[in-house]
Parts: sequence; structure tokens; C-alpha cells
Amino acid sequence: MKNVIKVSIGRWAFTLNEEAYILLGNFLDRLKAYYEKEADTDKRVQEIENLIGEYLSDCVKSIDQVVDEKQIQQAIESLDLPDFGQQAASTDGSAAESDNYGRSQKRLYRSAERKVLGGVFSGLGEYFGIDPVGLRLLYVVFVVIGMFSFRVNMGDHIHFRLFGIGGITSFLLLMYLVMWIVMPLARTPQEKRAMRGGRTSARRVVHDLGTQPGRNYREDRNFTLGSFLLNSIRVFVGVVLILVGASGLLALPMLLYFWDMPADWFGYLELLPLRPGLLWFKVLTLIAVFVPLLLFLYEGIVLLLKLRVRKFNLGAIFLVVWILSLFILAFSGLLASRSFWGEGKYQSTEALDLPSDTLYLEIDAEFSSPEQFVCAYEDEFFVYCSKSSSDDKFLYIIPQVRLSSGDTPKMTQGVSLRAKNNIIAQIKAEDCVDFVKQEGNKIKVSPLYFDKDKPWTFEQMSLHLFLPENAVLYVQGKKGKWQEIRHNRGSFYPFVGYTDDIEGFIISNSF
Repeated sequence: MKNVIKVSIGRWAFTLNEEAYILLGNFLDRLKAYYEKEADTDKRVQEIENLIGEYLSDCVKSIDQVVDEKQIQQAIESLDLPDFGQQAASTDGSAAESDNYGRSQKRLYRSAERKVLGGVFSGLGEYFGIDPVGLRLLYVVFVVIGMFSFRVNMGDHIHFRLFGIGGITSFLLLMYLVMWIVMPLARTPQEKRAMRGGRTSARRVVHDLGTQPGRNYREDRNFTLGSFLLNSIRVFVGVVLILVGASGLLALPMLLYFWDMPADWFGYLELLPLRPGLLWFKVLTLIAVFVPLLLFLYEGIVLLLKLRVRKFNLGAIFLVVWILSLFILAFSGLLASRSFWGEGKYQSTEALDLPSDTLYLEIDAEFSSPEQFVCAYEDEFFVYCSKSSSDDKFLYIIPQVRLSSGDTPKMTQGVSLRAKNNIIAQIKAEDCVDFVKQEGNKIKVSPLYFDKDKPWTFEQMSLHLFLPENAVLYVQGKKGKWQEIRHNRGSFYPFVGYTDDIEGFIISNSF
């Protein structure tokens, strides 16, 4: 049986075995002998004893748990004190040395105490000296507000949603996840004291309790100025990286969600003859876009809060993953583009028979899906995308129409598309030029249809009508209404009722 001794170390009571008690007593005796020439020896020793007690309090769960000599030795080593056996060191030298070792910084850690999930808010509360409950309440309030959307109309084709799950809520959830990853958990007593901004070294105690004579204030001033400049640069770079990463992560979901546009842009790609599969393009594209923003945000937090990276550098992993994704995406894009290296164009001109001076142009198709999107790009082609409630997606290509004056009534149909080579593309283009039929005073346009079984290879259609000045052309516009088209007015698209030239990229589902 071993004897145990109940002692008070600082403000804490412990139970020590006999070897641990002897080791601690010898250490305190050497400590008093080391500082015996100082006027405040007892005060210095008492502060260091408090540090030992604080360290042991983090290691011992109850007063009945016996502290052994190994734990006492670890507590002594954690103080970072000089070797008390070397009494030759001068008082001034020890003070200067303690000054160098005493510059401890407050660190940001996740706290296991009072944590709910990952300890992020507990760590922030310890770091800033505030109650983490208030931080949690603010976070929950903003997350709940972000789950509601407020719709604001900003024109005929654009509807803006204020807040919404795709914006603020997703950003806050992502921010919490990032903080959970980049903030290490405070496990050791030193880390817990650093998290609270407490003294992590007994040398700091020695330095704080008394300033030794002969101190070089010019060196301290130069050191302070250099530290200020370095810290200013660190803070500036960290803030810039955080702003770039956070604004990008917040803006991308907002752009996809706030406006009424098809968020599933890959729906169009699913109708292309892509090899390799579309899933790889989705994953690699998301990695290529979001990983740099995560990297900026991570490195900014590390710089700003001076976090210590353990075992592995998460930023380096982000960088390697991003470079690999770019390389694979470029290689996959090169393979996929082989299906579109060739270009084919074909035009066919036919005479028109005018039974009267009035013609009607209509689209010979029905669009009745729950979601319908109208897309136009740089006045070149028009795509009517329809998505059903199932996974099946399909496209309708509607021709761009132009009306000009001419003594001889006629029409010119044109098709352009892409294929593996020019020969195949030209043959396919010639087969597609037969999409207009005249039935009396009606000109019926049959749009090209594409789905997964019939891939889309960027087909573009055009129709140029030449009619006498006295002829009148009506096209089907919005909500089935007929409207008159004037001669030489430029291009337009039937069915949707565009009467002006299309500029830029327009997407709407309001038709």
C-alpha cells in the first residue's frame, strides 16, 4: 500500500501519493532558492503554485483521484521554467529571458465545456469573454429569418427574393461548418488557458510581477513597431481573404436562387452527347468554383485569428484538390468537345404563294409542362426549355424570324449545328432544313425537338421572309394573342412575343 497525502495547491485541493508530494516539495524549495534575492519571492512562488494547481485541476476529475509523480512532472514541465540547478544565471538575464518567453497570445479554440454541437460558440465566448448563449440565439434568429423569402418584382422577367434558404441560411450553415473545421478543439490545459487569454508560462508570471533594471527600452520599442507592422499586414490580408471567400460563397447561392431562373443549369448539359458522364462535370465544376472560395475563407481565418494548424494543413489540401479538379475538368472538357469539332450550315429558299395580303405565322407545337423557360442569346438562337415533374428533360428550338420587303414572296430556311466533323455536321444540317410548311394563309413552323434519346448538338434555326410592302404578317405572341409585325424591323421570335432584337442573355419562365 502507498501512502497518500491531501494537500492544497493554489486554490485547489488534491490527493497526492508520497512520491508526487516529495517531487512537488523539492520543486517548490528550489523555486524559493532561485528567487530568494527578490523582494517578492513569496508572491512569485505563490503565482507559480497557482499555475500548477490550475494545470492539475484540468487533469483530475475529483478530489479523491490520486495524483502521481508523472502528472506533477508534466505540470512542472508545462510551466516552461529555467533549470533551477544553474544558479549562475544573473537576475537581469533571467528577467530578459522571461520577457522573451512571456509573449503569449490568446488563441481561438473550440471549447468542450458548455458545447452544444461542435463547441464553436463556446470557443468564441471564451475568446471574447462573452456568454455563448447570446451568440447561439443571434445565430438561430438569423438562420430562421433566412428560411423565409420575400418576393419583390423588378420588371417583367426578373423577380427578386429577399433572404431565402439559398442565401443567408445556407451561408450561415456553411460558415459554422467551416469554423468547426478550422478551429481546433482545446484539449490540453495549456490550450484551455490560451483560449481564455490566461498565463500559459510561469516565466510570464515572473516577468509580470517585477520589471528588472537595465531593460533596453529602445529594443522593446523597435520590437513593438515591427510587431505592429507585421500584425497590420497579417490582419489586412486575413480580412481581404475572408471578405473574398465569404462574399463569393454568399453570392453564388444568391444568384442561383434569388432570381427566377433555372438553377439546374446542368439540365441543358444532360441533353448534350457528353463523354464522360455529366456527373463528373457537375462534381468537378462545383469543386473548381467553391474550393477556391473555401480556401480564401480558411486561410483568412487562420491568418486573422492566428490559429495553429495541426498535423495537416487544410489549406494545402484545398489547393491540391482544386488543382487536380481543374486538370481533370480540362481533360474531360477536351474529350467532351470532340463531339462538336465540326460545323455544318445549310440554307434553302422556297417561293411563297399568297392567297391574300394577310399571313399568319404560328408554332406547330404545344408547350404544356409545369416549368417552362425561354432563353435567348445574342440574337442568334432561341431555346425553349421545358422540364416536366419527372427526371425527363427536353428542348424545343424555335427559329429566329426576320421580315424584309421584296417584290417576290419567298422564304429562306437556315440551320446550323455542330458534330464530330464538318462532313457529318453538313449532312445533319441538310436533313433539318424542312421545318416550315405553308397551308393557305398560314405559315406553320415546326420546332426541333431534343431529349436524351435525341441529343442536342447546338442546333440553331433561322427563317427569313420576303413579302411585298402591302402584305401584313401576324405572329402569335404572349398568351396566344396575335400581333402585327412590320417590315424591316429586325429579328424576332414567334410564340413568346418578342418584338425587339435580343441583346445579351435573357432567361425567363413568365410565359
